Amino acid sequence: MTADDLHGAALERATRNHGAKPGYELQDGVDLVGWEHRSTWGYDFDLHSFYARLWRNDNHGDAPDFDFSGIARTLPWPECLVGEMVTAMECTPVEAMDALGLRDPSPAFASEAALEALLATNLDGAGLTPQDIEVPHRVFEGLMERQVDEQRVGMLCTALWLLGLDYIAPASSLQIAATPATIMAERHMAVGAVYTAEYNRDYVKAVDWALHWRGSPSDVEQLF
Repeated sequence: MTADDLHGAALERATRNHGAKPGYELQDGVDLVGWEHRSTWGYDFDLHSFYARLWRNDNHGDAPDFDFSGIARTLPWPECLVGEMVTAMECTPVEAMDALGLRDPSPAFASEAALEALLATNLDGAGLTPQDIEVPHRVFEGLMERQVDEQRVGMLCTALWLLGLDYIAPASSLQIAATPATIMAERHMAVGAVYTAEYNRDYVKAVDWALHWRGSPSDVEQLF
């Protein structure tokens, strides 16, 4: 069974905390293989932050291997934890999303035609042609070197990945193919980055918007 084929109890576990928001009572386990025995996550009302305390299964000490406490940096939305886990623990975005139970039980996605229109509009707005894009290598770096506006870079990188024309996911920067599960996970990575990124914030915001956008081709003209 692949990450896109979850059903029954597995799907119920992976979606159990979908819709979790700041200010809600939450304390739950972490369903990540090798970490599931003692690890917990939830919301800290005093810090106004989500947290995760993660012990490897073979760690029987008091101190967790990773403690995303919300003290050093506030984590205002649960999606922030997905990024923290992927960066620190080297798990995949899908594994982190499902471990916290944040998968969307009924996701919706933009059509291929809408994404092609988004790509074409942003290429035209940047004064570029498809031949100017260094696919499948160095898309982000190449566009930034051309001094393309960060928002257009974010939309271009996202559209290229969603269309299967680039293999670097726009939020995690990992080599991941776009599938329903990985798109959902990248959405979580992008939302988290909006609140925690220290640089390229316009790029991050554009990636977040483009990953969640579900408009039609005719809508694209009204965006700019």
